[in-house]
Amino acid sequence: MQAKKISVIVPAYNAEKYIKDCIESLLCQTYSNLEIIIVDDGSKDNTGSIIDEFAVKDRRIVAVHIDNGGVTNARNVGLKKATGDYVGFCDADDTTELDMYQFLMDLIHKYKVELAHCGYNHITKGIVQPVKGTKETHVQDRDTALKYLLSGGLFTGSLCNKIYKKELFDGIEINKDIKINEDILMNFFIMKKIQKSVFVDVCKYNYITREETGACLNTNYVEKAKQGLKVNQLIYRELQKESKELRQIGYEKVIMSYIDLYRCILFDKKVKKRKEKLSQISKHLWQKLKSKGVENRKNKITIYLLHYIPFLYPIMFQVYDKIRQKNIDV
Repeated sequence: MQAKKISVIVPAYNAEKYIKDCIESLLCQTYSNLEIIIVDDGSKDNTGSIIDEFAVKDRRIVAVHIDNGGVTNARNVGLKKATGDYVGFCDADDTTELDMYQFLMDLIHKYKVELAHCGYNHITKGIVQPVKGTKETHVQDRDTALKYLLSGGLFTGSLCNKIYKKELFDGIEINKDIKINEDILMNFFIMKKIQKSVFVDVCKYNYITREETGACLNTNYVEKAKQGLKVNQLIYRELQKESKELRQIGYEKVIMSYIDLYRCILFDKKVKKRKEKLSQISKHLWQKLKSKGVENRKNKITIYLLHYIPFLYPIMFQVYDKIRQKNIDV
């Protein structure tokens, strides 16, 4: 049987320092039937010429050059160019283990699913830290996968450690203005379509933290929180016809987004009308609590704190922030 083709979409913006490592990790995959679509998102450095050089050397590389429009737009462009049976994504500043796509395709065949995903390593200054890496296998039905996507704790919402049946993207196009949490939004729409997926917690993707890259690292924290809130509100609206459990998880995500926005505004002294905005969010959260919509214990405690003793919140959060286990996500 001829191996199915996987289209790997790589958005790239000003990535000249590290895109060679990314491309080489894809070209050296043990699963060779790849179409590597690299979308140069209006780079101002030598990214475009590096991509073109690789495209001349290997026919599997498709070089696409567009005006800068952000990572979501670049992925949308890549999806329209894709001719594979399956689709994967890779960020230009990351790399893949050389057997990642073979590993994922084997899962697709073994479990007869349309979506397979694996774990990942977090790399900072050359230090490799496996994120969990329990080697456990989780075959999930539609609602279970959606629950873990929204509540977190088991797998990341990233697009980059997964492969998807290409047809799953039909009719889905994320607004290009959404550049934070766009991965979770895309996965939400896709996971709503499928009946079964598989996640195996073996670390095959390498998420590399660099000071000069990453939308999350370089985006103003308040703007990041606003985008997170927007995405969670969109998801919650889409959950209205789902189970009560999924609706509640979605609702709590919206509440957490408001709390996150409050915190970001609180610690950013440059925000205009800061006290007024904090008061508005606090009142909004208190109304949500009084309407008995909030069930999450942590959310409840935080809302009471913001309502009755708001001056204690920054002190308590700073203490908590020092002792908590930091979230590492792609």
